Amino acid sequence: MADVQNTFQGPVGSVSGDGAKVNIGNVGDGTGTVNDGTAPAAADAPTLLALIEQLRTEIAEVRAQLPERDATELDAAVAELAEEAGQEEPQRSRLRRFARNVRDILADAGETLAPFGTAVGIYTALGG
Repeated sequence: MADVQNTFQGPVGSVSGDGAKVNIGNVGDGTGTVNDGTAPAAADAPTLLALIEQLRTEIAEVRAQLPERDATELDAAVAELAEEAGQEEPQRSRLRRFARNVRDILADAGETLAPFGTAVGIYTALGG
């Protein structure tokens, strides 16, 4: 039996993302979804982009604590992640790779930095 979740917003009969989510309409408020379990639910692009912006804000706040080399690598890794996330059809493998790079750079700089938690959250949301 399919698991019904109220997570998808769209017209009745629409299909989202990798095809695993289908809007069956009129479940509760009409925004129900069916996930057939063939693929993990992807992070919604607006949510992912919002997390990336949160990450950028947090990095800006701790940038002075980072060695310049780490800060430069981090900026490049976040830019790659944001660029891929902004694509019409982002590739999950590339998103995970860029998110892992960000997470690893922050881990090397010190896991107590606030952005590390956000980076781990992004990586986890991508199925990493």
